[in-house]
Amino acid sequence: MKTRLLIIITGILIPSLIIVADDFETRYAYAGCAAPLFGPSGPCFDSFSGSNSPLTQKSIMEDYARNIELNFGDWQMSDRKWDSENTPLQLPAIICTEFVADGMKHYRMAKWVDVFKISSFEDHRNDFLCDKWLAPIDDGIKVKWDKPNYFSNDIGIIQVTDKDMNLDHNKIDSFVIHVWSDTDHNGIELTVTETDESSGIFESKVFFTIMGESSGTTLLVEDAVWAEHKSNVNFSRIIDESETEPTIDAFDRRDKLPWYFLIVAYWPVVVVTVGIIITVVFIWRKRK
Repeated sequence: MKTRLLIIITGILIPSLIIVADDFETRYAYAGCAAPLFGPSGPCFDSFSGSNSPLTQKSIMEDYARNIELNFGDWQMSDRKWDSENTPLQLPAIICTEFVADGMKHYRMAKWVDVFKISSFEDHRNDFLCDKWLAPIDDGIKVKWDKPNYFSNDIGIIQVTDKDMNLDHNKIDSFVIHVWSDTDHNGIELTVTETDESSGIFESKVFFTIMGESSGTTLLVEDAVWAEHKSNVNFSRIIDESETEPTIDAFDRRDKLPWYFLIVAYWPVVVVTVGIIITVVFIWRKRK
C-alpha cells in the first residue's frame, strides 16, 4: 500500500517539476576547481547555466556584452572580430574574447558545452585553447553619468550615446529613458535631448532630493541612482559630504598638530632609537 502511494505521488511530482523547470532558465554549478600543484592555473569552467532555447554564438555574446556593461561602467572593445555568420562549431568548444575597461585589457574564456548549456566566462587567456575568438556586439549605445558620485541634493547629468540615431538628421532629436533610485524603483521617465544636430549624443539633467517624491526631472534618492536605455544600464552612488574628506592620520598632519601630540606619536620611535644608541655605546666601551 505504501509502495503504491509512493509511486502515485512520484508520478504527480515529477511532471510538475518538469513543467516548472521548462518555464524558468535552469542554473546550476559544479564544485570549484582545484588549484594545480605545478605551473600556472588555467581557466576554471566550474559553473554552468542552461537555457530552454538553443544557444547561438550571437545570443551568447549579446548576453555577455550586457554583463560587461553592468559590471564595467566605461567599457570599450579592443578587438571587433565578430562575424554574423554564426560559424558552426563542434561542441564542446571554447570561445574567447577580450575588452578594455578603465584602461586595462581583460580576457574571458568560456566552454560551450552543448546547444542548451554554457559555462561562465573565466578571466583567463590561452589562445591555444580557443576554438573561436569573438568580441561582444557593439550596439553603439552607451549610458553614463557625468560623475561617479553625487551628493543627495546634487544635480546629475545623464548622457546617452546612440549611434543609430545620428545617421539621419530627420530622425528624432529626443527620447525618453528610465531613471530610478534604490529608494524609488519606479523613478521618473526622463527626456534626453540631442546636444548637436546628428551627433547621436543625448543629455538631460536630474535634480536629486531626499524630501518629497520623484516627479518631472526630480528624483528621490538615498544611496544610488540608475539610468537605462535599450537594456543598457549605468549607475552612480549618492554619498555624504563627510565621505569626500580625505583620510588623514597623525603623521600627515604634523604641521597642524601641537608639539606634544607629535612627541606622543613619535614616542615609540624615539625609545627604540635611544635604546639602540645606548646598546652600541655600551658594547663599544666594553670592548675598549
